[in-house]
Amino acid sequence: MPHDERRLGANSDPATQEFQGDVKVSTALPSESTLERIADLPVFDVDGKTVSFKSLYWSNGNESKKVMIIFIRHFFCGNCQEYLRTLAAAIPPSSLPQDTSIRIIGCGSHTLIPSYIEQTQCPYPIFADPSKRLYSLLGMARTLSLGNKDPDYIRHTLVSGVVKSIAQGLKRIGSGDVLQAGDLKQVGGEFLFEVTGGGTSLTNSKTGNGALQQAEVTWCHRMKNTRDHAELPVLKQVLDLGNAKGDDRRRRSEASWRTSGLARSLSSKRQSLSWSQTRRRSRSTGRKSSHDPKHIHMVNEEARSGDGQTACGHKP
Repeated sequence: MPHDERRLGANSDPATQEFQGDVKVSTALPSESTLERIADLPVFDVDGKTVSFKSLYWSNGNESKKVMIIFIRHFFCGNCQEYLRTLAAAIPPSSLPQDTSIRIIGCGSHTLIPSYIEQTQCPYPIFADPSKRLYSLLGMARTLSLGNKDPDYIRHTLVSGVVKSIAQGLKRIGSGDVLQAGDLKQVGGEFLFEVTGGGTSLTNSKTGNGALQQAEVTWCHRMKNTRDHAELPVLKQVLDLGNAKGDDRRRRSEASWRTSGLARSLSSKRQSLSWSQTRRRSRSTGRKSSHDPKHIHMVNEEARSGDGQTACGHKP
């Protein structure tokens, strides 16, 4: 048997290779020149309106801003849909700081965005880049590999995911865009754009907005297979949400401790006040408790007397 055949064995079929392992992707952050090249590339919103890519993360004023842009696969991909459902539950818009937001970009036609929102219940804006130029310039890969690890965000089986994708495609036959969901091999990734004031002016050629700001990507993750989106705990950490939630839990715990301590103090004071009031009432009526030492002494003296009466004053 030839050496190459022995080395490849049963995995020598290129078609099999497409579905195994991870592809190699760069871990480098996009350069300044790359950001300048992609700034004015067009993307489409849910209504089909063309906007510049830069408008997704650029701010109108001179304030700082963080935008996590998530690139998904084609609009029928069940794995990406599951990812966005998990994202919506784990990181709702209400959990984000005021200067932080999330945007989604797919590689298919914008006409599929409304049905995609219906499927995922995604609360974040979704855009389309059917040209895939953003995917290419940002270094995202193309593969059909499932990878060797089941991600935590996947809740369905592979078969059920495929069936759901086919069903969604069949529903779009009448709309004429069933073949426009996007490149099946294209995988995405996550990029955190941060804009700060006082930087170099980058003017949008379409809108003319040229505020003194500087934009850069401070963190990114490129998918190595079709199920390799960044896990939600990682996104929380990158967006500084984990520490914020920890601080909130600590504040609630401290407030609970103070409240319970105050409650115990008030309860103790109420018990002390009740005991004092009972003693005053007892003294005012002239009645003595059966446990009073003076009362016990009088009873004993009567018992020792020779009149033959009990302590209750009756003859036996």
